[in-house]
Amino acid sequence: MVGLLSAIGGAVAGIGQGLTAQAEEDGKAKREARLMELQHGYRMQEQGAQNDFTMRRDATQNQYQTDRDARQNDFQTQRDERQHGYRIGEIGAQGASTQANTRLSNDLQSRREEQSRAWDRERLGITGDQQSQRDERQHGYKLEEIEKTADAKARGKDDGDLTPADQRELNLARQSNINPITKQVDWLATYRQLKGAGRDDLAQRLVAGEGGAVTDAIRKEAQKRAEAEADGRAGWFSTDSSDFKDDGGDRSAFIKRRTSELVQQEMGGGTERVGGARPTPSAASASSSSAAPPAAQGEASSLAKPPAGKGTQAEPFTASSQADIEWFKTSAPKGAVIIVNGKPFTK
Repeated sequence: MVGLLSAIGGAVAGIGQGLTAQAEEDGKAKREARLMELQHGYRMQEQGAQNDFTMRRDATQNQYQTDRDARQNDFQTQRDERQHGYRIGEIGAQGASTQANTRLSNDLQSRREEQSRAWDRERLGITGDQQSQRDERQHGYKLEEIEKTADAKARGKDDGDLTPADQRELNLARQSNINPITKQVDWLATYRQLKGAGRDDLAQRLVAGEGGAVTDAIRKEAQKRAEAEADGRAGWFSTDSSDFKDDGGDRSAFIKRRTSELVQQEMGGGTERVGGARPTPSAASASSSSAAPPAAQGEASSLAKPPAGKGTQAEPFTASSQADIEWFKTSAPKGAVIIVNGKPFTK
């Protein structure tokens, strides 16, 4: 019995020791866990403080750099403005000096010229009014000389059936279009001057009497315009076959046709003839008769004035008489449009 009790007591004591040891182990583990938790918290606080310090330091450095750059920029800007102001002032002073010198030089030159003219007048013993009168007389002499020259040339080159006034107008038109350098008559300008003045009769007389010089000038001008139109019609990425399809794809044929059309337009719709022949005034007057032969009537119709309009789709010719219709049939260029009794017709 005593042994059993001893055994039980020993077992109870062992259990008590085990529980005590376990309690100590649990307490030690809790203390270590708490200690690690505190250490982790300290480290987090220390890291946070370090981060805050670094951020404040970087912000301070950035602000200092920004302020320093701003101060440097302000200083550079002010320095540049002062230098620019110095240069502007220097340039202005130089310009003012130059202008003053120029004005002074011009004034001196003007005074010298005026003094020279005064000396000339005093030397010649004439006044300014007398000088003007003398210049006017000299100008009048020159005009009389020109008129006498024109009359002399008119008498030397009289077309027979022109009145003296018409002959003078024709010769004055020639004289006013003489090139001062080459001393040659600009026949095209002379022809257009007479046409612009409404003297188509004198323009045709000029064509008939100058041996083809007027016709050649008109044709050269027309060919230049036709060549320019051909250049404008030609495309960068197309061929002549498409650009000039209305003329069989032939560029030269287009230029030839267009030249002929422009000549006809310049000369009032058909005075151009194959081989350069021109109807004489006597033939033109004879063709006005209803009893004239057909060839003469054709020449008369070609000398007739074109009807009102330009012959385009936007501004077609407008027929107001049978003569306008006959002119359109014989002299209008290909593709021209005319309105007859309110209806359009294309040649």
